[in-house]
Amino acid sequence: MNYYALIPFSTFLIEGFICTYILAQESKNPVNKAYLFMALAVMFWGLADATIWTHDNEEIILTIIKISTINWLMIGFLFLNFTYALVKKKRNFIYWASLIAAVGACTVSVSTDQVAQSFQNMDWGRFMMHGPMFLPFVSTVITIPFLYCFYLIYKHYTLIEDEYSKKPIRMILIGTGLSFFLGIFLDVVVPYVLGLHEFIQLGGVPVLIHTVFIFFAITKYKFLKIGVQEAASDLFSNVKDGIIIMDNSQKVIQTNEAVEKMLKWDMKGSTDFKAKEISQVIDAYNFDRDYQDYETTIQLNGSVQHLALSQSSIHEGDNAIGRMLLIRDITEAKKAELDIIEKNKKITDSINYAHRIQDAILPNIQQLLDIYPDSFIFYKPKDVVSGDFPWLKCKDNIVYVSAVDCTGHGVPGALMSMIGHFQLDSIVNSNGVNTPSDILKKLHKGVNASLKQDDNPELSDGMDMAFLKIDTNKSEFEYAGAHRPLLFMHKGKIQSIKGDRLPIGGIQYSSRGKEIKFTDHKIKYENGDAVFIFTDGLPDQTGGPKSRRFMQKRIEELILKMGDHSMNEISIALDKELTQWKGNHKQLDDLLMIGIRF
Repeated sequence: MNYYALIPFSTFLIEGFICTYILAQESKNPVNKAYLFMALAVMFWGLADATIWTHDNEEIILTIIKISTINWLMIGFLFLNFTYALVKKKRNFIYWASLIAAVGACTVSVSTDQVAQSFQNMDWGRFMMHGPMFLPFVSTVITIPFLYCFYLIYKHYTLIEDEYSKKPIRMILIGTGLSFFLGIFLDVVVPYVLGLHEFIQLGGVPVLIHTVFIFFAITKYKFLKIGVQEAASDLFSNVKDGIIIMDNSQKVIQTNEAVEKMLKWDMKGSTDFKAKEISQVIDAYNFDRDYQDYETTIQLNGSVQHLALSQSSIHEGDNAIGRMLLIRDITEAKKAELDIIEKNKKITDSINYAHRIQDAILPNIQQLLDIYPDSFIFYKPKDVVSGDFPWLKCKDNIVYVSAVDCTGHGVPGALMSMIGHFQLDSIVNSNGVNTPSDILKKLHKGVNASLKQDDNPELSDGMDMAFLKIDTNKSEFEYAGAHRPLLFMHKGKIQSIKGDRLPIGGIQYSSRGKEIKFTDHKIKYENGDAVFIFTDGLPDQTGGPKSRRFMQKRIEELILKMGDHSMNEISIALDKELTQWKGNHKQLDDLLMIGIRF
């Protein structure tokens, strides 16, 4: 057994303990995290040396030697990383150049024999025979970074005024200097300059000494922990909001830089600022008043600033010893808010104007009542303008009625509704189109052409609809539907006639070779019979105790229950029941239902 191997193995155990301690303490602290990486490198360095000194397989030994060079070639950069975190220095060109050099050296070392060529068996273990790039790499990636780190830490040390805070930094400086010179002497000068190969090679020991010095600095002086006063002071100094602390005599005890910039104060050399100084700048301010995000404005240098004030008492035990005022500059937020309000007003005005246009174009209930006195149009758009619309036309004793549901709701749906409305007008006014199925098919082609869907297949917009053609002379009606049903009430019974599962608009069916062909349903009616057509917003509205859909069945049950009542009363009952069902749920879609009693 090679007892010399206990030396690097001890390095492994000590560094393992240090890593465990750091992980259990303050591993999230950026300085501790940087120190942890350095300790891990030394730990694996020690483990690699212990393995090399005890293993017998020459091929494995040479492989481990090459891999272990990563640990000591990276140590200069890892110490630089620790130093930057310790002195709170921003990463610069030197930092990144050191990283690139270290990674490059590791790559060359592992992939070639330029750093570690072979090894020689010694009484104490294995001596690494270095290659031509050994000394250049040691100088570049270890010596230079260590000297630069020593300079940065010493400079940081000279700027510290508190003697207690100097002690841990002094300990790190001593450990850095001692380990650096000891490492150069033992691992470079003795074996490679003086040629004393028989002298035991203790590569990881000087760095172990270094990390132990840092460890003692951490555990003895707790210099990596952030104290409450330091954290509070740092927060007070760097917070963007203005802070003013006053005693009970209204004297300003402390302010931060933010409030001095905000109120254009110059506190340097002054000890006589009082609350009245705040009132001179902020008219609404009152020392005795508690505020919580109270908004006010001030005039400074000819410009208006919007501020939000929050003020409360500072207590020591049960006694109020002063006041703290927090001032937030909300000028930019207020400008953005006013800009949003202005834009919303313009959008709302445009939508309201669109609503007036849509309202003027679409049929109203009076037009339907003039034809069928016992009828209703239940119409509740989800937004100001709607994608659902009723459509009505009279021509030669024929009444055409439709409930149309366009893709979407709001403004997009309203645009589609205008296409559908004028297309229906044009189709019914033209000659040669007689049946509802023909009208729906021609409307489908019209929507395709209007939206150029053959050239833009992704535009699958269109509409679902229930369409009625009523012949008053023959007391019969014809119905065709695109995804929408018709309810026919005859002698106290409800018949549901389903529409075709085909859309108006889009090319998803025709592109697959399926013909768009709608079905006509011709039905005779008697006086007192009634028809109801509606869009999917009604049955799909969620509500009730289990957030379920309203469903068509519930509509049919209400119609049967209210069958002897007037159509207007049915409409009122529907509105009431749907409102109760919806409860606190949002309206999901436009709502439209048309009822006609013959």
